[in-house]
Amino acid sequence: MDILVGKPFPSRDRITAALLKHVPQEKQDTLVDFLCRLYSVYVDLHFAYLEINPLVCLDAVDGGQPTIHYLDMAAKLDQTADSICGPKWAIARDLSVYDAGSSRAATQSKGVSADRGPPMVSLRSISHDPVA
Repeated sequence: MDILVGKPFPSRDRITAALLKHVPQEKQDTLVDFLCRLYSVYVDLHFAYLEINPLVCLDAVDGGQPTIHYLDMAAKLDQTADSICGPKWAIARDLSVYDAGSSRAATQSKGVSADRGPPMVSLRSISHDPVA
């Protein structure tokens, strides 16, 4: 399935038909929601590469919704986009937003367990002006 630059984003029905035709009906809405959000994050944060393998969608439990779990992920960001989304990258790498004492953690249903690598440092402090 192609998503063309400058063209309308595909409808939920088109995504389902193209990517999820062999997925049980009760999991399709959950997966389409995940894929739409994933694509939005991919574009918004200027990813150059993103691989999730495997992606697991577990059955709903006790009348709830199916749940998505990605067991391994590799990603690369386009460093030239630092001037556009450097602050967003820094927030995403800041584990303190998930600490038990933070106000944001109260909205999290479960803890975050991820290998996030070293803190990201903004390149804004490096001058790109020619030396006189």
